[in-house]
Amino acid sequence: MDKNRDGIADLGSAPLAAEFGVQVKDCLLQITCCCLMVEVLHNSQDLNAALKVLQEEGILSSVLATTEAFFKSRQGISYVYSSLLLLTKIAESETGAGMLINSNLTSHLCLVLTSCYSREDSFQPRNLLAK
Repeated sequence: MDKNRDGIADLGSAPLAAEFGVQVKDCLLQITCCCLMVEVLHNSQDLNAALKVLQEEGILSSVLATTEAFFKSRQGISYVYSSLLLLTKIAESETGAGMLINSNLTSHLCLVLTSCYSREDSFQPRNLLAK
């Protein structure tokens, strides 16, 4: 597993974070990539071609797998937020929605998100300002 100088999991090993308990503090490159992809899709002259590239190059499956790993480990909320914005942008078109269905979005994210609320303490009030 690749680590940076702080011992934090490298970007390429984010799905491994959940498996090996690696604490991921910053995901700035991943967040930036998601934001850039949203902008590319937003400004693309040929949206279907841009979506096809996301699927063929494995970007969509990588985003889904990484987001699932962060959901499971309950870490990287900034990345999860950015990736969900990207997935929402993809789903705006019929082609993109079809891609998400074919990529098995439900098993990657919906079931994992549901499990976040299955614990007894999930609905207890929390002080978000306390550390």
